[in-house]
Amino acid sequence: MKRDRPKKWVAAAGCGPEGFTLMELLVVIGVLSLLAITLFPALAANRSGSQAFQCLSNHRQLVAGWMTYAAENSDRLPTTKPVEGVMSWGANPDSIDAELLVDPQRSVLARYVTIPEVWKCPADTVPADIGPRVRSVSFNGPLNGVSCILPPPGLSYPPGRQYLSRAVYSHQLRKPSEVFLSMDEHPDGINDSLILFNPGKLPPLYSWRDLPASYHNGAAGYSAADGRAEMHRWLEESTMRPITKQPKPWSGSFSAPDSVDYKWMNDMMPYKQL
Repeated sequence: MKRDRPKKWVAAAGCGPEGFTLMELLVVIGVLSLLAITLFPALAANRSGSQAFQCLSNHRQLVAGWMTYAAENSDRLPTTKPVEGVMSWGANPDSIDAELLVDPQRSVLARYVTIPEVWKCPADTVPADIGPRVRSVSFNGPLNGVSCILPPPGLSYPPGRQYLSRAVYSHQLRKPSEVFLSMDEHPDGINDSLILFNPGKLPPLYSWRDLPASYHNGAAGYSAADGRAEMHRWLEESTMRPITKQPKPWSGSFSAPDSVDYKWMNDMMPYKQL
């Protein structure tokens, strides 16, 4: 019994399928390249949007913990830093110690914020020398028992404001929706869990003390004392300083005369209207 031999394909017109020509192959490669160029920005934007969503979720959980603390303590605000530990770029064990953030013996908000990951913005990806740092968010000093350095009497700006160096009770806040509580802090300047700001300076004398971060395409996540969380986009390039991995390369203060970003922060500090 004869076996049929495998048929041979003949690359000739009408005799079988033909292969791609070089020109057709180049066209396919070109189309795929165009698709990649079109899709990659969309994918990057989607990732950025996901990080921003998670960042805001974190801030909401932080402000909820702070508000619960006040509710359980007769409206009194924390009288110390929200959590212990100091971030740095070097071989500081606090930088990678997530347990420090949720230990009630060491951190006043640990009972109310029990997930350490909420202290870390997902867009904060630059590690310290000994590994990824566990915190990139800080709290507004006057709302957590720490006095800000205020301008001399008579020079508070704008006129008619009396800034609070320390808010003891939450009802002391004139408009909680207009007072920031937590904020992403610049990774070069972050140390303890407070972001400090000297309000009331005249516009020509504006100078940053602690600088906010700009992880989200030039914006920072923050929460307000009324419980909401939002992104705030900075408008000036000088506010969006690059990461250098040097401790406070601006020496803890740098001049920002007439800065609109500084003015926004100044307006978000707690004060009484006289």
